[in-house]
Amino acid sequence: NIIGLSICCLILRVIKLPSLKVGVILLGALFFYDIFWVFFSSPFFGKSVMIAAATSIDLPNKIVIPYFGDTPVPRCSLLGLGDMVLPGFFVAFNFRFDIYKKVNVYYKSSVLAYAIGIAACGLVLVLSKSG
Repeated sequence: NIIGLSICCLILRVIKLPSLKVGVILLGALFFYDIFWVFFSSPFFGKSVMIAAATSIDLPNKIVIPYFGDTPVPRCSLLGLGDMVLPGFFVAFNFRFDIYKKVNVYYKSSVLAYAIGIAACGLVLVLSKSG
């Protein structure tokens, strides 16, 4: 997990979005891409392609979050690095924009929206018993 988080920080430090328009298009397109490959690819391929790829490759391409509590077998949720890096591009852009405009509203609101999104992702993983 530490190596994966370090890779996320490095990517966010090196790559910067050129404009808000690019960020919105990127996030919008990858939102539907991610939903399809995680939740709706199993009828076409037999099982979720993203989950199969994440669990079969032993590389730092995901963050593994163990379940706590009374479970019969040890289980973990997976959060791909792309699920952190791509919204991170938008948050980093808003941070630079706030510095440019000398305000502090866009960065805070994007961090709050990202936290709500990650919480919603965790809720869906628990309710759907996947990932």
